[in-house]
Amino acid sequence: MMEDQSQNTVEKESRPNQESNINFVTMDPMPTIDDPKPEDPMGIYLEGLNFHWDSPRFAKFLNKIEVKHTNCIKKKSDYVGIIFFDNLEDRKSAYEKLVCVRFGEKKLFVVPLFKDRSQSKNMCRRVRARAMNDLSKADINDRVTKWHRIPLNEQYQLKSEKYTTLIKDIIPPGSPNMEIIPVPNTSYYRNKVELTIGRNLEAQVCVGFNLGSKEEDVIAPIDTCVNVPKIAPKIATIFKEFVETSSVPMYDRVMNKGVWKFIVIRTTENGQSMLVVATFGKLPDEEIARLKNTFESVVSSLWYVETKNFESFGKDPVFSLLSGTPSITETLRGLEFDISPMSFFQTNTPGAELLFQKIEEVASVNSKTILVDVCCGTGVIGLALSRHVHKLIGLDIEESAILDAKKNAERNGIQNAEFIAGSAESVLPGILERYNSTEYNVICIVDPPREGLHKKALMALRDCESLKRVVYVSCNPESLVSDAKKHLFNNDMRKSPIFHPKVWFGVDMFPHTDRVELVMLMER
Repeated sequence: MMEDQSQNTVEKESRPNQESNINFVTMDPMPTIDDPKPEDPMGIYLEGLNFHWDSPRFAKFLNKIEVKHTNCIKKKSDYVGIIFFDNLEDRKSAYEKLVCVRFGEKKLFVVPLFKDRSQSKNMCRRVRARAMNDLSKADINDRVTKWHRIPLNEQYQLKSEKYTTLIKDIIPPGSPNMEIIPVPNTSYYRNKVELTIGRNLEAQVCVGFNLGSKEEDVIAPIDTCVNVPKIAPKIATIFKEFVETSSVPMYDRVMNKGVWKFIVIRTTENGQSMLVVATFGKLPDEEIARLKNTFESVVSSLWYVETKNFESFGKDPVFSLLSGTPSITETLRGLEFDISPMSFFQTNTPGAELLFQKIEEVASVNSKTILVDVCCGTGVIGLALSRHVHKLIGLDIEESAILDAKKNAERNGIQNAEFIAGSAESVLPGILERYNSTEYNVICIVDPPREGLHKKALMALRDCESLKRVVYVSCNPESLVSDAKKHLFNNDMRKSPIFHPKVWFGVDMFPHTDRVELVMLMER
């Protein structure tokens, strides 16, 4: 009885008359569908169908709206349907009807059927995302610098309130709102930008940022973006024109096919620039030569990198220097640092000068200090403080970063620095044990990835009796709070005393966004 009632309801809902909720909308211009490739079936893939329909009920619906087809597939408890045809004319006609169908306010999402069904699913996901979010009036600045309309003084106040709330569980009750320290430069401050090679709303080639989500896959130019370096829009425009005249296709994130993926632009305060061009697979030799000829006079360093992954650099990228110097050089606190394609470097150089000054002030280092720089990257923070300490020890899981750190120390004539490759949880306990109960005072600077430190690394910090001071630097306060609550501030049964928050503040390294670099001095 219940099944009959359900079937009657479905049939009633699908009748194309005044009692039905099915209607058709006018599409101007009418969307078109490409002919299938020889390897693809003569079909259509669609989502948004009645959850309870099976294949016979789906076929009945298609017949009612006069869609000619040879076969259709629809499983109950699913929203997906597949339709097959024996000629292009019927397929085209069916597509034009189905994209106009509305079930009340809901619509069908209709795309070609590919041999690899995952491609149809990906394309349908993109069509749905674009339909649900009208990007025609979107402003790229609202996405990349969403506070750009707010005066800076108000931004500082909002950030103070936000980050005080985020850390309220680990600071004393009644503490005043966190101080937010402004940086010298609030525009054009990013010294590294990664730009996607894709298409804009008009399906034209574009090199820029995602206007919406990756699912929508709509790229917008960066000409108006307040946080990118001034040279970046120029390079992006030249690269767009380069791709438009290329015989090599752009990478399609729906089809997982194509070559041109993204570019990375890095700049320094003295005007040097680096362009890293990433492709999926290998470029023909003639395209590599054309790339070199186009950009060798535009940037100081030109790199080409072949990748095997659909996203980012992936594993085992192959880098080739096409022109210029292998690295560009930035000066920070009187030291010179080489920046290579994969180097980590604070994205706001004048802001980093201020950040490191504040870290030095709260760390209170001196000639009796063993400074341990945890997650040191290329060693920038530790080396910037090294002249004031007895010894600097930096550790990082990335061997390439440690090699860069050693080169940076050698370049600047710093001889009291040691850098070790390895995970914090495996290396840190031995380092701290080496200097436990010695005449030197151990101070740790912790600048971990967004997820925070491993438990073993945190417990090594906690159990080193000679470690009295930790400076935790974080762009993700949630991980800082978690690490503190679980291990550093947790009054558990361990013999080692807990740490307490002593000083905390934010440095506004990312103006016009809701982010800051949070610094907290922990003492015991």
